[in-house]
Amino acid sequence: MSNQLAIIIPAYKDSFLRQTLESINRQTCTNFTVYIGDDCSPFKLYEIVRLFIDKINIVYHRFDTNLGATDLVGQWKRCIEMSAEEPLIWFFSDDDVMPSDAVERILDTSKNRDIDNCFFRFPLEVIDEKGDTLIPPRVIEEKITSYQFLIKKLDAQIDSAACEYVFSRAIYNNTGGFVNFPMAWCSDDATWIKFSNGSGMIALPGNPVGWRNVEGCNISNSNQYNAQKVEATASFILWLQSFYGNQLQNKVFRRALRHYIHTILHYSLNNSYTNKQLLFLCKAVSSISRTLALYIYFKNKK
Repeated sequence: MSNQLAIIIPAYKDSFLRQTLESINRQTCTNFTVYIGDDCSPFKLYEIVRLFIDKINIVYHRFDTNLGATDLVGQWKRCIEMSAEEPLIWFFSDDDVMPSDAVERILDTSKNRDIDNCFFRFPLEVIDEKGDTLIPPRVIEEKITSYQFLIKKLDAQIDSAACEYVFSRAIYNNTGGFVNFPMAWCSDDATWIKFSNGSGMIALPGNPVGWRNVEGCNISNSNQYNAQKVEATASFILWLQSFYGNQLQNKVFRRALRHYIHTILHYSLNNSYTNKQLLFLCKAVSSISRTLALYIYFKNKK
């Protein structure tokens, strides 16, 4: 029986790669292939990978150029292209960890479904450098639409990270792959919205995937890339207007968007933004609601 699942790891950092591969090695079901795309890392990633070559079905490739620094989504894409025929794709990372029954749950849930329309979501917990829980997993609904996901994400009712989603290769190919924004900021959310727009998101209840959030290791908790975050957030808002159109003309969405901009300004940017950057964001918001854009500007200007 050919493998049904491709676990894709765009790799650059070495700090937690061994823990990631150890979590994969503990899987109760081995019907998968791991593809590791080394983004011309300065670290000796293969020295870690080779420890698992005889334990896990691994395809490792070191790219000649570093692409992630200038086009992170481009790095994601070429890592996907490493994989071959597996109908399901789990886009993982080089520092997160999965529960031991994760692959088994994916494949069991896909058995009685049209595999070409599968889009799954694990519960998610946020962990620190030691693997201890920073934010416990939330209860996730059995199934939600892409629009419900959008509202809950904007309104901070759900946590979301790329490592919790599994999708079919058919969905990836038929929708044009990942949405590309600067630094890939918001790219994952837009992509999951697009991928799940047909059949929605199906929950994989049980033990959560661990998303590692370590100071200085993720752009999420760094002010170094605030200018790119502003640009990407504005692009995401404009993308939403293009993708959903008139569906966004309601109070529920506008309230959620207002909350989202507040979160971006005061938490993602850590209040380190200029009035010019605020105005840039508000111009994007005005594509949906001029009244809301004015409210956000005068509420948050310095």
